[in-house]
Amino acid sequence: MLAKLKKWWKIKNEELDETFMVCPRCKQWGNKGKCIWCGLDANDPEKIIKLREKQAKKRIKNEARKQKIYKIIDNLFNLNLVDFRNLLENLIKWTIIGSFIGVLSGTASAIFLISLGWATNARIINPRLIYLLPLVGLIIGYVYNRYAGIAALGNNLVIEEIHSNKNQIPLKMAPLVYLGTVATHLFGGSAGREGTAIQMGASLADGFRRLAGLGKEDRRLMIMAGISGGFGSVFGTPVAGLVFGMEVQKLGRVQYDGLIPCLVASFIGDFVTRALGATHSHYPHISQVSLDAVTMIKLAIMGLVFGLASIMFIELIHGIKHVLNLRLKWKTLHPVVGGLTLLILVYLFPTIEYLGLSLPLITKTMDGSGVEWYTFLLKIIFTAITLGSGYLGGEVTPLFVIGSTLGYALGGIFGVDPTLMASVGFVSVFAGCSNTPLACSIMAVELFGGEITSFVIISCYMAYLASGHRSIYGTQRVEVPKVPYVEVGPNESLMEYIERMDTGWLPAIPGLKGDISNRFISSIMTRKPVSVNLDTSINSLVEAALSEGVRGLPVIDRENHVVGFVTDNDLEKIGVPSLTHLMKLSKVERLKVLKGVFDYSVKDIMSSPVICLGIKDRLGDAVNIFNEMNLKRVPVVDDNHHLIGVITRSDILRFLVFSDMVALQECNMICCELPVGLAELERPFSVDENADVGEIIEVMIQNKVRRVLVVDADAKIKGIITDNDLITRLSEDDRIFVVDRLSGFSTTGVDVSFLARDIMTSPVLSVCSDDNAVVALRVLIDNELKRLPVLDKSNRPLGMVSRSALLKLLTAYDEKYE
Repeated sequence: MLAKLKKWWKIKNEELDETFMVCPRCKQWGNKGKCIWCGLDANDPEKIIKLREKQAKKRIKNEARKQKIYKIIDNLFNLNLVDFRNLLENLIKWTIIGSFIGVLSGTASAIFLISLGWATNARIINPRLIYLLPLVGLIIGYVYNRYAGIAALGNNLVIEEIHSNKNQIPLKMAPLVYLGTVATHLFGGSAGREGTAIQMGASLADGFRRLAGLGKEDRRLMIMAGISGGFGSVFGTPVAGLVFGMEVQKLGRVQYDGLIPCLVASFIGDFVTRALGATHSHYPHISQVSLDAVTMIKLAIMGLVFGLASIMFIELIHGIKHVLNLRLKWKTLHPVVGGLTLLILVYLFPTIEYLGLSLPLITKTMDGSGVEWYTFLLKIIFTAITLGSGYLGGEVTPLFVIGSTLGYALGGIFGVDPTLMASVGFVSVFAGCSNTPLACSIMAVELFGGEITSFVIISCYMAYLASGHRSIYGTQRVEVPKVPYVEVGPNESLMEYIERMDTGWLPAIPGLKGDISNRFISSIMTRKPVSVNLDTSINSLVEAALSEGVRGLPVIDRENHVVGFVTDNDLEKIGVPSLTHLMKLSKVERLKVLKGVFDYSVKDIMSSPVICLGIKDRLGDAVNIFNEMNLKRVPVVDDNHHLIGVITRSDILRFLVFSDMVALQECNMICCELPVGLAELERPFSVDENADVGEIIEVMIQNKVRRVLVVDADAKIKGIITDNDLITRLSEDDRIFVVDRLSGFSTTGVDVSFLARDIMTSPVLSVCSDDNAVVALRVLIDNELKRLPVLDKSNRPLGMVSRSALLKLLTAYDEKYE
């Protein structure tokens, strides 16, 4: 039946095609032949051809007109429809993703805030719960060390994954940090809530990404959205949450590519939290305040004090963690020690105001009832012990308490309204600790009203500058340093920077400051070294080395990859004297010496391949390489093998000389009690004080040394002569000749009438064989010498001790010397 129907329909269509047509000109239906509407004869081929040519020309003209109009509009408005479409797609995509993340983080924050309120009330009703804090700490320590894995890294893992995208943020982070924080607050730990909200938001966002099957290219923005959603919802400050998620990951740079997901997640997260019945703290709005020049100066000074408080908080937490890791290897017991310490503090200061969030202390600073001046110090101590020993929670709410109580005290000292300064300090200490001054300023406006804007901006940014390159979030990357002269490595985190620079406000305490051998070599290397490329001429190479006062230069290609190294030994291959000798000649004299090597370039003489060190290599590793390979200088490269520095033996020795020797010996870096006589001494070569210059040069050439001792008839030392002494104390006519002779490029004897006693350096800097090796090293470094004579008790030379021999003795010491 269906086949018959199709056949009938086909026949009817063919009959219609034979009877009717669509006019090619007016596009109207009519009988075949002449159109009754426009009069076109469709059966005339010539007319049809002309019509189609006319229509084609019209289409071309219309297309040209459209393109012209589009160009005019594009020039006027710079309109790019492709970009606009991509922007619209991106907006829709991230609005949807941000909404899901906002719902997840807002729901988690609501559950957390309600649970936290219950825990706080339960602890207030039952104050004896604090006696169980060490036991709860043991449980938290055991669970986290046994089951948490990388989730134990907390906020640092979240921020690191934004940059590295190496590990997934485990979904178990959310329940672990939630339960651990509620338990910490229930039993009296002094902690906050932002860290928990951020970790829950980020872990849920990463879990949602995996569930939705989204790629890793979207992961960074989703984690940022999770941070914004958690922060904005837990504090009820969605705008601050938006900015915080974009600002916290990098020092000095706001990541605006995360604007859409962070905005959506923060606002929806806050809306969901409020809709689920969770409540936030409310503070009185500041009104009728004026800012004059004197107040600005006072604000700047107080901002510096807030920054110092930030330093104290950060360093104390890190110090407690370091001491516990150093003295108590079993990390499960760390919270137990912290809990017992808190019990002692509660006994010494019989109050529970410093436990938990301590929000009543903020209320006292806002309503004018006041607090003691030392309140902020006690809150710092309670919180640092809680978080440093391994209990869970955030740092921000305690920082609000520290800032508001410190601001209240400073307001009274500087003659500014204490309530106003409590509001300013509320966010300023947090700005210094987190390096997020913009987000903190916006948070203050959301919490206290717009009248406080100028005050918090001045204070927050001064605290941000004063706190230096520190943070409660150690994996923050340094994008723009706080001060111009600070040098940071590519993609270097604050944790790596602090470890490399060994910065801290505490003095160096042996056994507590850390193992100096684990210090990054980038802290002592020479940054931005002079280098040469493969096609550099020998003359340019020599001038570059002499201008920098170095005896070797790295060779790089066009991509700044290290491909070789050029030293004195390489120059001698083509008959060029050492750079030390050339340094004593004038430019004209150097050109005469180099006239035979103009056709050579660096690639003809360089040493390759070359041993390199990485920017994250440790000082102890560098010392081992220098000792084993007997090197004098080594290039330092980044992860992409790009040249970023050079470290020399002198750099290492200078660091050892000026470091804390007790700390060096504590960490087994060096042994400070060894005599010079145990070092590997070089054979001393000497001449009589009546020897002429020709004899001196012959002794140097035959024994391949650059210095000889001058002795009297009893073989007692009278002076020393170096190759530089020979060159600098001779006339200009004899210099080039002597340089060629010393370099072995001439065999003709030297006829100069000077005697050894005329050109020697006297008295001689020397050491006895029983002298301390560290003392000898300091003499070498302070006087920029390469070697020292070692004498016996009769003032007769036993040998020459070099820098490399002292470095090996001090750093490669073992029981064979005992």
